Amino acid sequence: MTTYRRVSTPVQAWQFNNQPQSEWPDFVKNYEATNPLNGPQPVGVQLGVLLIPARGETIKALPLDWVVIENGVLQVFKNETFSSSFEAIGDETVHTAE
Repeated sequence: MTTYRRVSTPVQAWQFNNQPQSEWPDFVKNYEATNPLNGPQPVGVQLGVLLIPARGETIKALPLDWVVIENGVLQVFKNETFSSSFEAIGDETVHTAE
């Protein structure tokens, strides 16, 4: 048997906490997934839940969940899972145009 280690891939991450859309990072604001019935669908918020379109489903991010983009796909992680799976490799402040 051979032992493997998961290859480390730098990702961008953002913790959702009901911020206004103007404060979302570009990788969240600009993300779209194509739905066969409705075409491209953007990320949105409904009743304090971030709704992320995915292939055939909608992924929900609750406050304090982390949104990660890896290989062009948005993923959602609970805070505990994110903390045990990722480590900061740089501190970049995302600036948005207002």
